Amino acid sequence: MELQYKIDKLNKELEELKELNEMLIKINEEFGKETNRLYERIDFYKNLRISRSMKKSSKPKRKHQRNNDSEDSDDEIINVDVKIDEKDEKDDKDEKDDKDARLKTFFREVLDLYSFTQQNAQLTRCRNYDDMLQNFDVQPPNDAPQWTCVEPENGNVVYDSDIGYESIYDDYMYDDADTF
Repeated sequence: MELQYKIDKLNKELEELKELNEMLIKINEEFGKETNRLYERIDFYKNLRISRSMKKSSKPKRKHQRNNDSEDSDDEIINVDVKIDEKDEKDDKDEKDDKDARLKTFFREVLDLYSFTQQNAQLTRCRNYDDMLQNFDVQPPNDAPQWTCVEPENGNVVYDSDIGYESIYDDYMYDDADTF
C-alpha cells in the first residue's frame, strides 16, 4: 500500500512537471520569436546609413586600462589616442571640404555667367511697342470671352494698357486742366 501511494504521488508529480515543462517550452518559444524579431530589427538598423556627424556624436568615451608594469604600453596607448584624435580632426576637415565643394558646384551651376547674361539680355532687349498705349483696330475673335473685348465708340481709339486708378485719375486731371 505504501509503495502504491508513493507511485501515485510520483506519477502525479511527474504529470505536474510535464505540464510545467510544456508551459516553459511555450514561454521559451515566445521568447525565441521575440528574440528573432529583435535581431531582425537590429540588423535593419545596422544596415541604415548613419552620417559621419551622427557617428561622431554618438561615440562613447574611450577608456583604457592602464598597465602599471610597463611605461611603454602607456606611451603606446597615449600615441593611439593622439592618432585617433588626429584622424577625427582630419575627418572633420574632409567633411567640411566636401560641403564646400558641393556648395561651390551648386553655385557654379545655378549662378553661372552664361545663364546670367542670357537673363540680362532678355531683360534689356528693345521693345517695339509702348506699354502705355495700345491701338485696337481689329475685331476680337468670335470665341473670345466678353470681359476681354473692348468696344471703341469712336472707331480707332487709343487705350491705356495698364488700367488702374492712378492712370484714370491722371486722364481726368489732364482733361480738367485743358478746360480751364
